[in-house]
Amino acid sequence: MKRMLWLLSFLILLASCSTNNRLTFQDNIVIEYGETINPINWVKTGRFDTIVTDVDPEKLGPQEIVITSTYQNKKSEYPMTIQIRDTKGPHIEELKTFEAPLYSEIQISEFFHATDLRDGNVPVEHTPLDTSRLGGKRVLVWAVDAVGNRTQFEVLLNVVDVNPPIISQKSEFLIKKNEELNIHDFFLFKDEQKENLNVEIQGDYDLSEVGSYPLVISATDPSGNNNQLETVLVVYQEADESMDGYQYIEDANIREDRYTLVNMRYQLPYDYVPNNLVLFPSDYRLGNASGTLETVAAFVEMAEAAQKDNISLVVEHGYISYWNQSSLYNAQVAKVGLEETDKQFFRAGHSEHQLGVAIDICSDGNCEASFSGTAADRWLRDNASNYGFILRYPRGKEANTGMNYKSFHYRYVGKEAASEINKTGLSFEEFFYQFSDYLK
Repeated sequence: MKRMLWLLSFLILLASCSTNNRLTFQDNIVIEYGETINPINWVKTGRFDTIVTDVDPEKLGPQEIVITSTYQNKKSEYPMTIQIRDTKGPHIEELKTFEAPLYSEIQISEFFHATDLRDGNVPVEHTPLDTSRLGGKRVLVWAVDAVGNRTQFEVLLNVVDVNPPIISQKSEFLIKKNEELNIHDFFLFKDEQKENLNVEIQGDYDLSEVGSYPLVISATDPSGNNNQLETVLVVYQEADESMDGYQYIEDANIREDRYTLVNMRYQLPYDYVPNNLVLFPSDYRLGNASGTLETVAAFVEMAEAAQKDNISLVVEHGYISYWNQSSLYNAQVAKVGLEETDKQFFRAGHSEHQLGVAIDICSDGNCEASFSGTAADRWLRDNASNYGFILRYPRGKEANTGMNYKSFHYRYVGKEAASEINKTGLSFEEFFYQFSDYLK
């Protein structure tokens, strides 16, 4: 009897051991796409030495698979159904600080990039990007993969002002002794934050003392952008209708480059003559017009380009000496009087024709007053700066230049400076003071 009980116990233990060698698995196995597949994690009970599976990790949806295990060199197979799904949205990475200049056009791809495990790169979408106002603006950013999984979040677009104020002079910086100075009577300030500009006058001056005071007009916007304009304040004793632009005269600062400023205020000496004067080629001049070597070379290049557009350009006047200018001026005074002459002619020493860089241009017999509105006039407005020339006395800048509009009068300043002056729309005087560091 005892022997039979012992045998029964042995058989039960053997059956138990046999049962423990058989594996059992979790129910409803679901794997997220991209996760590491490890069937060991699916085992609930049982023993094994090795375990492998034939799961296709790229195939979404249900899969009929077989798990193969070995235990003590005995192989077992377990067919089952698992599910592979894709429920995660794309990953969106911020490439750089989400910041843009005021009124700029930006692309979201400059700031964010989205990738998905299955689809690779996916487009980033967003709510409107409004840069018309300074400060922070909330923007919703999102990306969606091929099966509709979506990642989204809200970010703050910071709109900043990076442009310095523009300063231009609207009238001669003259003020009567002991009068109150209002800087806005003489200068215009343009900026996106114009109402909050901090405008300063830098330098020493005394409104109770007649004299000339070199100053710097400084404008700073709330974003810290600053611009400065060098100018001269003239304090005078009396101001009446008889006062003209020649009342406060200084010697011109004669430079070795092409940027010497000559006008009603700044005068050249009677004996100043450029040292590199040459005649314009005969096909491009009337009479014996001459100019500095680089002025002549630049004009010839420009005139040849104009010819390709069926535009004829010739120089009527180039270099004019101090004494010839004096004769021209005095003859005009005898005809129309001093007041009218000063609107059209500079006095001797005050004309930049004496520098050899100024030219009066004609086209097909149209010179001076008749030049305005011609095809050549229009061509020069569009193209002169490409060859280093600027319209020296533009319309609307009479208060800066001291001279009426002259459509035919151009000055050579070089291609780079001409391009900058043309882009800013400033007169030569305004550009000279505001961007003096550029003219070096």
